[in-house]
Amino acid sequence: MTRCVNTGWIKFELEADKGCQVHYQRLKTFLRVYENLSFKKAAETLIMTQSAVSQQIAALERAYDSELFRRKGRIIEPTAEGKALYDWVAPIVAAVEDFPDRFRALKNLEHGKLSIGATEEASLVLAPFLARFCGVYPLIQISLRIDAEERLKQVVLDGGLDFIAVDEIPDLRRDPSFKYLRWGREHGFEFIVPPDSPHLGPGRPASLNLSRETFLMHAQDLSLRSFVSKYFSITRGVPHRVIEIGSLGAIKKMVQAGAGISVIGDMSARAELQAGLLATVRDGVLETLKRKTILLLPVNREIVYSAWAFRRMFVGERKSAFAAG
Repeated sequence: MTRCVNTGWIKFELEADKGCQVHYQRLKTFLRVYENLSFKKAAETLIMTQSAVSQQIAALERAYDSELFRRKGRIIEPTAEGKALYDWVAPIVAAVEDFPDRFRALKNLEHGKLSIGATEEASLVLAPFLARFCGVYPLIQISLRIDAEERLKQVVLDGGLDFIAVDEIPDLRRDPSFKYLRWGREHGFEFIVPPDSPHLGPGRPASLNLSRETFLMHAQDLSLRSFVSKYFSITRGVPHRVIEIGSLGAIKKMVQAGAGISVIGDMSARAELQAGLLATVRDGVLETLKRKTILLLPVNREIVYSAWAFRRMFVGERKSAFAAG
């Protein structure tokens, strides 16, 4: 189509492209001559005439204003300039020749990297899918950064991560810098208490009375904090004391030690519950609160093949459970 448009810049572009191809071919010819120290053997390797090989070397020597080979009858030797050119050009040509295989491997995900960020609780949702991804693409190098949501957003926008996984925050206005992909399966919350907590006794009310309790609040999980605040608003319950804790692990250890009670995601303490280190208390209001995990992908960035494959594993095979927008 561009050949029908008679403009100067298109003609120049076509001529420049042709010139690059010619020059690249001359460099390949130079490498074969250098490696064989023979115009004749280089011609046989390249399926060219010997005179064509000689012409291409001569053209390079004119272009660089340098003698590349010394000719002594049928014997040739590379000059200092020829040796320098070989050192510069050989790895470049080798890399270019390797491009088709590398692209095939990239598209087939035979190698590559995937950098993911996630909040503590969102990482628990991702875990089984990461395990499955590793099984399907064992040569992809995966890194997972666990951090607070706001820091993760900045890192992914700066190019340090391919995407991030966070839990939704009710009524939050969406950030236009990201595309949102929501995992359709909802997950809820639970009160965790020590195994000897009085809240576990018979005849307890449907909702907990927190007026005499120390409540351990996750300091960095914005989603969890928002749902806890919503719970307090609905029940009009106010804990006797609220202590901000920096990590999920620290919260669970403090509850085990009897320092207070807390609300966490319903996937967050399975090991401790099975081991009898923690117990859960049913709460009618809390059971009505549900949230979904969201993948955030930068809007103005090309998605890498590995990230595309991870997303496809969800979207392509679980359309009923994963929704975009």
